Amino acid sequence: AGVLMLHMRSNDWMGRLGGDEFAIFLDHTGLDEALHIAERLRRALSASTFAWDGKRFNVTCSIGIARISGEQVDASDVLRSADRACYQAKEDGRNCIRVYRESDQLMSRRRDDLAWVAEIREAIVEGRIVLHAQRIEALHGPATLSYEILVRLVDAQGVVYPPDRFLPAAERFGEAVSIDRLVIAMALRQLDDHPAHLQALDLCHLNISAQSIANPDFCSHVVNLLDITRVPPAKLCFELTETAAIGNMTRAREFIDEMRRRGCKIALDDFGSGMASFAYLKTLPVDVLKIDGVFIRDLANNAVDPVLVRSMCEVARSLGKITVAEWVEDRALIDRLHELGVDQAQGYGIHEPCALDELIAATTTHKAAENF
Repeated sequence: AGVLMLHMRSNDWMGRLGGDEFAIFLDHTGLDEALHIAERLRRALSASTFAWDGKRFNVTCSIGIARISGEQVDASDVLRSADRACYQAKEDGRNCIRVYRESDQLMSRRRDDLAWVAEIREAIVEGRIVLHAQRIEALHGPATLSYEILVRLVDAQGVVYPPDRFLPAAERFGEAVSIDRLVIAMALRQLDDHPAHLQALDLCHLNISAQSIANPDFCSHVVNLLDITRVPPAKLCFELTETAAIGNMTRAREFIDEMRRRGCKIALDDFGSGMASFAYLKTLPVDVLKIDGVFIRDLANNAVDPVLVRSMCEVARSLGKITVAEWVEDRALIDRLHELGVDQAQGYGIHEPCALDELIAATTTHKAAENF
C-alpha cells in the first residue's frame, strides 16, 4: 500500500478490497494515461522487496483496467470488469496489465465463468445440485449393478445443466472441491437411505477432481464421511483422471492408499490419453482402468484402435485390473469389445444417464419382483 501511494497522483483514490487486492480510481484519465500509470505502479512493485524472518521477498502484481463510461453507473459492474481483466492478467503469466474489453473473447469467457461461479455457489446453498447416474454393463459373467455418479446443476428456472457447462468454471475458480464434497455426501446419504438398493449394488463410481486431490484436507474429509455412513467401502470406487494423479502425485498416492486401506476401489479415468499412461501403473495402485473414449468411438472404423484397446486389456488383465470402455454409443460395439477383452462398457449406447433417485427406484422394484 505504501509503495502504491508513493506513485499515485494527488487526485487518485485507492482502497484495499481484501487480502492482497486493491482498487484504484483514476479521476478524469484516458486509457493511454491509465496504462502509463499502471505500468509505473507495476514497475515500482516489481522493484520493491520486503524482509521477513531473515529473508527478503520480491513483490509483483497483476493489474486489470476497466474504463468507466457514461453508461456505467454501478460501481459493482466497474469492479467486476476490472476483476475479469485482472484474472486475465494472472492467466497470461502474472506481473502484467490487461484492459477489459467487452468484445474480447477471453474476457467474455471470464465473464461467463464468473457468472457460473456465482450460480454454483447459490445452487449449493439452495440445494440445486442434483445427482444422476449412468450404468456400467459387465461384458463377462453375470449381470451386476454398477454405475457412475454424474452431477447436474438446476438453475432457478428449473433448467438442468450437464457438468461440461459449469465444471470448467468451478475448476478454474476453486469451487470443484466444494462440489466433490457435496456429491460424495449426497451419494452416501442416498445409498444409506435405500438398504435394498445398496444390497444389490456392486459398485458406485464417484469422480474426484484434480483440485480435490491437491487439497490437503480433502482426504480426511472423505474419511470422516466414510466413518459416519453404513455404506460398505467395498461398494465405492473413486475415479481419478491421469492428469489429476500426476499433477500432484504425492497427494494422489496418499488418497489412493488411504481409500484402498479402507476397502474402496480406485479407477484411473481416461486411461491411455496421456503420454505415459502405462508407466503410471507402476506407481499408482489402481483397481480399474477406464479406457479413454477416443479409442472406443471409432473402434469399428480403423485398424489402430482395436490393437491399442487389446493391448490395454492384456496389460490390465496381467496386473489384475478391470477394464471399462467409455463412450460406447452403439450397442453394436459390444461383441467387438468382448472379443478384445474389455470387461465392462459405459456410454449412451448402454444407458442414458437418469436421476439417481429413478435408478434406485427402478432397481429396488426389480429386486423386489425377483424376490417375490
